[in-house]
Amino acid sequence: MTPEAAEVAGAILVSKDQLFERADILTIHLVLSSRTRGLVGAVELDRMKPTAWLINASRGPIVESKL
Repeated sequence: MTPEAAEVAGAILVSKDQLFERADILTIHLVLSSRTRGLVGAVELDRMKPTAWLINASRGPIVESKL
């Protein structure tokens, strides 16, 4: 997405790090592929607010949980 496309859509373009730091609720809707497997890991989860919610509406392996 470009800054121009984000503006037209009424969105604010942020980096992946900023997204995880700012989001109160973050949902994931992706197909599982070699590019998306492990897309979200401990680093991203640690960036999230303690009160934030992550909803993975995709395949499990996209998120590597911190069990």
